[in-house]
Amino acid sequence: MLEFIEETHEYLWDGVKVPCVSDILAPLKPDFSNTNPAVLENARQYGNAVHKAIELKLKGTLDYDSLDPILQNVLAEFDRIFTGAKIKAIESRYYSGKYSFAGTVDLLCDDCLVDYKTRSYNARVDDLQLTAYSLLTGERNIFICEFLPGKPGKLIKIKNSTKTRDMFLYLLDYYKRAQEFNKIIKNWR
Repeated sequence: MLEFIEETHEYLWDGVKVPCVSDILAPLKPDFSNTNPAVLENARQYGNAVHKAIELKLKGTLDYDSLDPILQNVLAEFDRIFTGAKIKAIESRYYSGKYSFAGTVDLLCDDCLVDYKTRSYNARVDDLQLTAYSLLTGERNIFICEFLPGKPGKLIKIKNSTKTRDMFLYLLDYYKRAQEFNKIIKNWR
């Protein structure tokens, strides 16, 4: 059974820690060490608020009138883009027994998988992330939906290629080997 520990952002499968998509893609993540911490915190808060507002909206528990106008605009854009979509799952966690990794998918519809971004699309990382989610769910139609402050929402189709899948699996193998190596070094003598 898959468990998620919110505080540490760890996934466990039958009590054993398994890598998540974010861990696997860490070598490709941008370096924010020179970015003002307040800017990073504001971006984190905006991203969390967008995800939560959409989740509550889809669950039917959102108090729309209490939202900041920026989030009201995000929800209006969400409605514009996803009108008529048949939602199967929201903020759902998945585990791959075949590849032994886990991740959380923002939105799974009858005919596609969607990940929300509150920053501009980054093909270098985002294509790999969505390909990983495709491996977790089996859904081949994958999209990024950008919700940038003050701009219209934008749906971006991700090419689910063999090359991208192979690169993700290479990074997964690299992650697992690095973990094994670190364990050996730690236990040396």
